[in-house]
Amino acid sequence: MSLFTLSCFFCISLNVFTSMFLGHSLVQEFITKDYQASVQAVLDRALDGVETANFEFPLITKAGARIEVLLNATTRRNEHGKIIGES
Repeated sequence: MSLFTLSCFFCISLNVFTSMFLGHSLVQEFITKDYQASVQAVLDRALDGVETANFEFPLITKAGARIEVLLNATTRRNEHGKIIGES
């Protein structure tokens, strides 16, 4: 039940298109191994209703450059208050 909203700035920074992430595991395929567990924990907590602001981790661009990302994981709820994902 994981839904991600990728910002245009994020995609431009990485020189990628949002469609490149569809059908892929963000954590397993795009996050460096040393940060995979902690990024996954932040996303899992958002699905439990616990939001995280300004969690910093590195990503490697297609060109091989390392950039620092600040992740804000917020819980997405439907009109009834039920958790439907994170962004």
